[in-house]
Amino acid sequence: MDRNLRRIFVAIPSYRDRECQWTLKDMFEQALHPERVFAGVCWQTIPEEDADCFEIDLPWLDQIRTVNYHCKDARGLGWARREAQQLWRGEEYHLQIDSHMRFVPDWDEKMLAMLDACDSDWPVLTVYPPGYTPPRRLLEKPGIYVQCVDRFVADGMLGFTSAPVPPGIEVDRPLPTACCAGGFQFGSSRMLSDCPADPGIYFSGEEPSQAVRLWTHGFDLYSPHETVIYHYYLRKEGSRHWNDNNGWTKLHQETQKRMLQLVEPDGYRGRARTGDLGAYGLGTARGLADYERFAGISFAGKTIASFARDYPFLQVTDIRLAALGDVIQPSPDAHLFIVGGEGLLFTRSRSEILHLNPSATFLWCLLEDRLQVPELVTRLAASRDISAQQAEAELAQLVAHWRGQGLLAGTEDLPPRRKHDEEPEPLDMLPRYDPSRYDISDRTYQLFDSKVRVRYTTREQEAWIHPVIAHLEIDPGEDEPDDSLLVLNIGPYHFVYHGKAILHQGTDLDELAPIVKYKVMRLAIDRHDHILNLHAGVVAKGDVCIALPAVSGSGKTTQTAALVAAGFDYLSDEVALLERGSCRARPCPVSLCIKESGVEALAGRYPELRQLPTHRRSDGKQVRYLPPPLPAADDRARRLTHMVFPRYQPGAGARLRPMSSIEGFDRVLEECVAIPRPLSLDDAAVLVDWIERVRCYELVSGSMEESVALIEGLVAGYPMGLATTSNTAEARLAPAIP
Repeated sequence: MDRNLRRIFVAIPSYRDRECQWTLKDMFEQALHPERVFAGVCWQTIPEEDADCFEIDLPWLDQIRTVNYHCKDARGLGWARREAQQLWRGEEYHLQIDSHMRFVPDWDEKMLAMLDACDSDWPVLTVYPPGYTPPRRLLEKPGIYVQCVDRFVADGMLGFTSAPVPPGIEVDRPLPTACCAGGFQFGSSRMLSDCPADPGIYFSGEEPSQAVRLWTHGFDLYSPHETVIYHYYLRKEGSRHWNDNNGWTKLHQETQKRMLQLVEPDGYRGRARTGDLGAYGLGTARGLADYERFAGISFAGKTIASFARDYPFLQVTDIRLAALGDVIQPSPDAHLFIVGGEGLLFTRSRSEILHLNPSATFLWCLLEDRLQVPELVTRLAASRDISAQQAEAELAQLVAHWRGQGLLAGTEDLPPRRKHDEEPEPLDMLPRYDPSRYDISDRTYQLFDSKVRVRYTTREQEAWIHPVIAHLEIDPGEDEPDDSLLVLNIGPYHFVYHGKAILHQGTDLDELAPIVKYKVMRLAIDRHDHILNLHAGVVAKGDVCIALPAVSGSGKTTQTAALVAAGFDYLSDEVALLERGSCRARPCPVSLCIKESGVEALAGRYPELRQLPTHRRSDGKQVRYLPPPLPAADDRARRLTHMVFPRYQPGAGARLRPMSSIEGFDRVLEECVAIPRPLSLDDAAVLVDWIERVRCYELVSGSMEESVALIEGLVAGYPMGLATTSNTAEARLAPAIP
């Protein structure tokens, strides 16, 4: 086909972005053949506030197709990309971009020429573009960059970055890569039928999802060797969906489940699926394991091979062991714990714990015995009943991943993973106010060993907040509290301050209690020494103490409340702090936070629940706070005997599935809210000893009564009844052996 006749469809999601109109204008003005360019825009706006998104007259208006949504109906980036893509009308090529971009002259001709230069039947150009500053100040001499693997972030998502081509390397065509950029993908419109944007991806996860899906569908990814497009990165004035939508956290949690199903299909172990991924799943042209080898990553192990950190950032040839020397030595920084035939590998410098499957654990033990490489290959081949050639290839892959993680001698000084940006210093925003004008009431509350004074400036504020935390109130005595909060009323507005930092500003009284309750709990947690903070309910009966860790929406609080009504002691609704040195759980008896969906389920057990006031959390959820029963359980830390991971499944009969210690440990880390300070080797040893002693189960149920009965059975059977945790659960993949 004549290149001049090849049409290009450009899909653009725009969320309240006034730059989008200028992106469209620049796109047509800089094209060599604007008549072959067609755009599909998914506008998401608040019409009465976003008139500045439509200020200019756009050229080639008849080639711009649009779909319009109010922001309240927006569902995130993947959804918006898919809405824009559905405006495609058969154009031969597809360009996926963001709504804030600028183009070089003749960009259309240059993109097609680079696509033709790729050694692939189905190439896709992709990279993070260089930046621009509005209206059109482009970054000078941006250089040639390649999209590559960056790191696994805290929530398990794989992150990409772009790196410059090293000096002295001449590049005259696009460069192969295993990674993609969400804001720039250009290739055949077959992408739209084989790999459409996944509307179930909220934001994070879009790029690894697209990279894996494109590659397994037979597309090859390339980073262009010439700059053709620019991106506006700062956007301090820009709006974001998560700033306008209180329910974005649930959408992100669904993304995490979806990504786990996509990249760890064999690692689900019965956990909740999001349904068949259908058109948004893997392709059949190439396998997931092939992608992992090519890219140098392990989704299950959360590791990155050494070759993926150096140009050209992917495995272009077979990895050979010859260059590794006679002996491969573990780093003295690493310490292996063996649990049920599998390994937990702790590194002191990074304070990380990696899970090794039995085969990888066996190999690490051989490394500690300082065996030479030929003996390692022989022993691995015998243990796996594979050929020496296969064993050498597996060993080489595993060593590359261990090198990439800094686990072998001489690799300990790898740069650490990036830390999350620190929170900015609070602004000095405390207004001047005259206390004599207010009907001030001071109350002091204690949680753990932390005492917090809350100053109410109106009786209405106190009436909404105090009942939620009243059971924590103490006589203040003469000692000063450890912290204080101010709930201030100025005109129609209610403010919550911690020192000079504003925590909340709003006009509705029903928003105050969730803010104050959370901050009182947060201050107490921060002052209390602990090794892990789990998002979990905790109950006890006699010598049995059960934690129920789970994400929001799993039925954790409802299950906890039902157990308390059945006679269990209440220790916590949402926080399990494992104390340093013992992993005992300290009670955190805040009021149980019952969502509206749980009110009817619990009303028979707690008749007062229907009469409790309804509060509105910052995520938009309507909740009621059920004060814990009195007398309260004593304040001593309890030894956890059971970890029960609940999962609500409507209509399902209740069943308990025993979990191995290793699987239980993996799930504990998934539900870990925070590790307050880097783990020491002693901390790691305590955690491993603890997980070997505690009994772990997954509880799947659609019936509260049946769930309570099963958990009561655990109590009745302890310690002689039900067997200890099974070691037959399916092992996860090793960090580098697909």
